[in-house]
Amino acid sequence: MEDAEFYMDLIKPTEGEMKICVELTDTGETATLILGDKPKVIEGRVEDADRKISMKNQVLTNVLMQKADAFALAARARMDEKRPVEFEIFKKEHTKEISEV
Repeated sequence: MEDAEFYMDLIKPTEGEMKICVELTDTGETATLILGDKPKVIEGRVEDADRKISMKNQVLTNVLMQKADAFALAARARMDEKRPVEFEIFKKEHTKEISEV
C-alpha cells in the first residue's frame, strides 16, 4: 500500500470509495482493495464489492514482478476462451468510473 500512495491521483475514485475484490482462483485466497481517501486492504471478499479481478497465483506473481501486464492478459483471449485475468463488474451503474480506475 505504501507504493500506492504515488498513484492515488490515478486510481482513487472521484467520489466515495471503490471496493475491488482480488481472487486467486487456484488457491481460493481473496482480498479486497478499498480505494478512497484512506486506501486499505481487507483479507477476504466484502459483499458489496464494485468489481472482482480473478487470476491464478502465478499470474499475480508475474504482474507484481513486472513480468506481465494484467490489462494485456485480460484482453488476450477470444470471447469463448478463459482469460488469464478476468474482470467482473458487480455495480453496473459504476461501470464508467470502474473502467477509469
